[in-house]
Amino acid sequence: MHKLDLSLLVLLLLHVGTPSATTKKHLHEIRAARNGTSHLPNDRLDDKTFNDLCGRVSSALATSFGADPVRLKQIAIADADADITKVLESDETTRKRAVECKEAGNRLFLSANYEEAIKFYTEGLQLSGALSTERQADFWANRSVSYGKLGKWQDALDDATQATRLNPVGMRGHQRMGDAQKALGQYAEAAVSYERALVY
Repeated sequence: MHKLDLSLLVLLLLHVGTPSATTKKHLHEIRAARNGTSHLPNDRLDDKTFNDLCGRVSSALATSFGADPVRLKQIAIADADADITKVLESDETTRKRAVECKEAGNRLFLSANYEEAIKFYTEGLQLSGALSTERQADFWANRSVSYGKLGKWQDALDDATQATRLNPVGMRGHQRMGDAQKALGQYAEAAVSYERALVY
């Protein structure tokens, strides 16, 4: 795959539907630059080749990353000569390790070893960019409740806030936020958070 093809695909994925005039302009510029760097006539990206490429690869990227804009941008700015297969394989390994960290953290939490649980949740968070935003939110919610068990309520609130940003309709994030707000004496805010947890 040509080193600028991913940039084109990412831009398309970020503007599914009707691209804006600005997006179309950027597509034209990237595509022109891509063809301009090609020294082989057969390597030029014509309309049919471009459409076929977009259909195949954008589908694979969307399936693998849930069309997460942050992750797609990371792929786009990765080593320009990287093989997309290697990128996907690397992310699969990262996803597996992130899940392992979450499971280890859960086991430690259930055994009341909250400090160690936090360490695993933190490691998992550092790897969670390869996961969907909903799954990332689980790490923040889990670490939030662990901080709460240690009485670190501001940390718990910060993590719960991040969980609700990543997954606004996730019940656990709002519940953790309510718990932290209640412990910090923010009763009105806690009432709102608990109400949202019930709704979702």
